[in-house]
Amino acid sequence: MKRSTIRNCARLLAARALAAAALAALTAVFSPIAHPAAPAKKIALKTAFTNTGAASAPLWAAQDGGYFAEEGLEVTIARIQAGAPVMAAIQNGEVPIGYIGANSVIEANLRGASFVIVGGFMSRLGYKLYTIAAVERAEQLKGKALGTSNFGSITHVAGQVATEHLGIKDAVKYIQTGGQPETLAAMKAGIVQGGAFQPPEDLKAKEAGFRELVDVGAIGVAFQTSAITSTRKWARENPEVIERYLRALIKATHRLRTDKEFAIATIAKNSRTDNRQILETAYSYFADKWTPDGIPSTPGMERVLHFIAAKNPAAQAAKPEQFMDLTIANRIKQSGLVEKLYKGK
Repeated sequence: MKRSTIRNCARLLAARALAAAALAALTAVFSPIAHPAAPAKKIALKTAFTNTGAASAPLWAAQDGGYFAEEGLEVTIARIQAGAPVMAAIQNGEVPIGYIGANSVIEANLRGASFVIVGGFMSRLGYKLYTIAAVERAEQLKGKALGTSNFGSITHVAGQVATEHLGIKDAVKYIQTGGQPETLAAMKAGIVQGGAFQPPEDLKAKEAGFRELVDVGAIGVAFQTSAITSTRKWARENPEVIERYLRALIKATHRLRTDKEFAIATIAKNSRTDNRQILETAYSYFADKWTPDGIPSTPGMERVLHFIAAKNPAAQAAKPEQFMDLTIANRIKQSGLVEKLYKGK
């Protein structure tokens, strides 16, 4: 082969290689860059609780333990007074779903409202009635005033159950204070002479020198206290959010029941209590009372209706299922989540 031919072939091969390199460079420049998949955007949600006692711990733990975030929710939690204030907040969408007392839902619906209970994590009246030191016997409470978060709140119910048990139900009056901490302050100020408190708030009352008159929880009354509540309209339109919310609370409840130190830290933070003895006692009281599967107690709901019927005859013919839609809670249970969490526990 002639040298000129060899040189021409070499030049041709070099030109082809150069063109291929240029094409590759252009492809790299103009081809889309592969990025990691962006994380799914979390759903923003506002929720509320009314009770500063440890019955509200599943909600607190869902936030503190990261379970809301794990379920794709970005949750903001507020404390709102029980009774009319929190019901209004749920009704107007300020907080579309709340951790509140079942009795408030039933009373509102009997008046024509359209709320619905989709879950529940406490079916015991875990309260104690504390009074000023001068009241040593039930009859000494006659004519006196008890503080209550709000009329129709769980603390109001607990006070009524306690005084009924003591035989003085119609001999006391109630003053709205806004919450358990406020009732304690009212007792210290002499405005009221007693009130119903739940751990750890009850131990704060004891620490302040007040007297335990009766342990309502020891009476053994089944009573649905906590109820995950929304309006029926919002619940119909947001089933996925409700499922995520309930799953988070179920996971949080498992953590509370099986991780004492986490539970104590959560209760301490949210009840603003740093007394270890008070926190230990509160945990011991509630550890086996938080409902694992988030399904309300039918006997507990029946007891609420029975109690309300004393002042509202419409409750006599009402049934628990009128106020609940447990489709999602039951679906979660059937999915095996609860069984998986508690396997071997």
